[in-house]
Amino acid sequence: MKLNYKVFKTLVEEPFLTQEVNGNEVGFYYMNETPFLQQFVMRGRFYVWTSDGKNYKLLIERGYYERVSYFFEKEINAVWLNFLEEVTTVNSRMSRNYLMISMGISLAIIILFSILLPEQLTWGIIGALIITLVGNMIHSNRVNKIVRQMNLDAQEEIREILTEDKFNQFLNDQEEYMKEYFAFDEDEEEFDEELEMLETTDETNETDEIEEVEVLEEEESKDGQ
Repeated sequence: MKLNYKVFKTLVEEPFLTQEVNGNEVGFYYMNETPFLQQFVMRGRFYVWTSDGKNYKLLIERGYYERVSYFFEKEINAVWLNFLEEVTTVNSRMSRNYLMISMGISLAIIILFSILLPEQLTWGIIGALIITLVGNMIHSNRVNKIVRQMNLDAQEEIREILTEDKFNQFLNDQEEYMKEYFAFDEDEEEFDEELEMLETTDETNETDEIEEVEVLEEEESKDGQ
């Protein structure tokens, strides 16, 4: 199973931590040392799993890991890897089945129109396309529903590993860290805005001073005449 493979390939430095999970090697990399920090964190993703189909690399924001490192112990990572592999298997199987059924129905409609109503073949093709689109929507909703339930099951398994209190602590620690992180960004933006305002004020003052000098020069020139 390949997962975020483009990101996986860019992580070539030595990981700061390595784990052996379910027979797979998992390398931990700080997101702060890659070009992906803003891309993921601004979407609320402080950690991202990547894989080449055999081994895994976990890309994680440094401060976030330091705050909730207990959430990334081997036993918990094993649950996540099982979840990711199961999702891939289910998605692949359902997509394959949907593709075969969809192509079969579409082909049958086109053949029937070609034989029985050749003059209406265009409408047959349009009908086949509509059925394919509707079928794709139904298929996507089914897959999303199954994956959502699998994710909830994985979270429940992790809750049992951590215990209820520790799991709730994780949720609180995560929420507090995110608030702190984005509040820091807001402070930086406010500082930049204030700096920009000061620079604009300075430019305005410089312009006013230049105009005052020009006026004085004009008045002195008139007095000299």
